[in-house]
Amino acid sequence: KDLDPNQDYSFTLNKGTLCDPISIDLIASPCNCTFAPGSNLATAFAGCEGESFDISNIFNATGLGSEFNPENDTIIYVLHDKTSGVSLGKVSAIYPFTQKNLTNNFAGFTPGKNYFLSAVGFRKVLLKDFDFSNPTSLSNQGATECVSVVSGIPIKWFRTPTPVIKTLSGTNEICRNSYDYMVFATNLQDGSNVRFEVVGQSDENNKTYGFNNSTFIHFKDTSKDSFIVRAIEEKDNFDPETNKTYKCIGISEIVLYVKNGQGAPDISEIVLWPGSILSSTADPANTCYNWGFEIGGVDSTNLGDNQHYFAELGTDFVQTGRKYYVDTYFCDNPDCKTRIYYNSDGPVPGLQYKELENFSFLVKPNPNHGQFNLDIYSRYRSDFDIEIINLTGKRILSKTIEVNSGNNIKDFNLELVPKGIYFMRIFDKTSKQYSVEKIIIN
Repeated sequence: KDLDPNQDYSFTLNKGTLCDPISIDLIASPCNCTFAPGSNLATAFAGCEGESFDISNIFNATGLGSEFNPENDTIIYVLHDKTSGVSLGKVSAIYPFTQKNLTNNFAGFTPGKNYFLSAVGFRKVLLKDFDFSNPTSLSNQGATECVSVVSGIPIKWFRTPTPVIKTLSGTNEICRNSYDYMVFATNLQDGSNVRFEVVGQSDENNKTYGFNNSTFIHFKDTSKDSFIVRAIEEKDNFDPETNKTYKCIGISEIVLYVKNGQGAPDISEIVLWPGSILSSTADPANTCYNWGFEIGGVDSTNLGDNQHYFAELGTDFVQTGRKYYVDTYFCDNPDCKTRIYYNSDGPVPGLQYKELENFSFLVKPNPNHGQFNLDIYSRYRSDFDIEIINLTGKRILSKTIEVNSGNNIKDFNLELVPKGIYFMRIFDKTSKQYSVEKIIIN
């Protein structure tokens, strides 16, 4: 016990007078110095970015016994990529053993990645000169450097959504009594859900026509000069280590400023008169009119500016792909219009959705890992034939889905098919319209 471990010694073994002495040279191991820093009291932590984990009592450091000498030995926390029980992977951060809380506030943080937090013990007098301000100085070190590692517990932070809220018009101005003013959210995570709030207004004034990443606001005149619109994105993340699902929430807000002036007229109605005549119920004393229709989200030219629209006799306003509307506005304020639809609940948002006359759809996410949704908006209830075909023309899937009027979300699972490019054919059995969408599975 009095030997200097940094010196080489020669030992002589005497086997008796009948044998010549044998000389054996042994090199003292500089790492015959490890001690167990304790045991795990916790199994795993997971949560969303910014969340703090209480690590004040996750390792048992008691009972170290005579092996541990506080003057020469120490224990630290090491956050690293992996552990073999005696070795560290890439080290991201080093903390004192008195650390109480752990957050993702460290250099190189990656959302959704499995980190490990280990209690590491070492002999201070034998440890080489590590730079503890540089975590990578401990990377991949272990017992060969007099470091004693307790098996790490998994630590994970999921990415918090960061939605970006925008307006379809590209401006943050809204007319008093505006109707169907479109606001939507971008920069969304795959598989997340979005809901909208207009601060100070009831939810009934926000409408969703088909898709959950947009809302259409009916701003009743409350004499306010501005109000806040909020997009709230929620993403459920399952962690197999803790066997729990964590909901991460992100919020984006914009301020909409109310234009000066009287704004737009109140909501009116369209009445169908005999002889294929559409008539607006808006008060003609102070109202001007513009009639038109939409196909696939594109406006027609102006069909008329009278209180009544005289369509061709026998025009089918129900089965046609045209969505007839009238824009009403105060004659001295043409910049603030109220659009009312006759044969539709409301507009179909364009954005990245592929639009046909009678339905719009989006495959998301795309690319994907074999699990995806078909977000489909239909003008009426119908059955749709769905086929998925590979590049050689082989049919991978064929099914019929029932689609109700409005928004529908259908789940698909192709995790067992090989990675590659596929084509989805969507056929509306009512209108006989179809579309083809490329799907990438990686």
